[in-house]
Parts: sequence; C-alpha cells; structure tokens
Amino acid sequence: MNSSDFNKKGNAILKKYGVKNGVLNTFFGELTIKLDPSPKIKVWSVFMKLTGMQAEKNKLFNEWFSNNKFASPNFHSYKWNIHSNSAELALDELDERIDNLIYFGNNYGKENSIYN
Repeated sequence: MNSSDFNKKGNAILKKYGVKNGVLNTFFGELTIKLDPSPKIKVWSVFMKLTGMQAEKNKLFNEWFSNNKFASPNFHSYKWNIHSNSAELALDELDERIDNLIYFGNNYGKENSIYN
C-alpha cells in the first residue's frame, strides 16, 4: 500500500464516524486524529490525542481502556498513537478505537447522568 491509498482508506474511516478536520467530539473529550504514512520505512502511523477531559470522565476512560497493554493510551498526555509495520493493521486499529469510543459514549455516557 502506498501513502495515497493509506490516506484514502483512513479518511474513509474518519468520514464514517463523522470526523471533521481531524477532530471527533467524543463522550470523553475532543479526539484529534492525524494520519501519517511512511511507506519507505514501512511504518504506518495514526497520531491521536484526547483533550478537554473532565476528572470523572478521566477515571472512566482509564478504567475502560487500560485493559489492553498494547493499545492503552498514555494516561499522562492522553496521546493514543498507532504505529504498525502493516497499513491494514493500523487502519483496523483506528477503526476499532473510534468505534469503541463511540460505543462507550452511546451506551454509558448518555444514560447515566452521573457521568455526564
């Protein structure tokens, strides 16, 4: 896969979830996303960072997403970057992470006023 294909497929994923100008508003806060393919060195990256998280949501985010040691975000900076030697794996991971964020917000965020 080349850079153009990676960006095209990545942008299709972002569009599917309503990401505009590299930003997705989630239950936890604003998620900024930047696709960064480097096919010459065979590293496919997606840079992501959450900002504007409140303390209660911060605790929930840590509990919900800390189970996977390989995909856990940095809980100090809230960067949640993806780096892979496979473009398809990087894009699949992007899709899964956004889907999980939206799932959590839709199923727990709106029903439970304690978390709003």
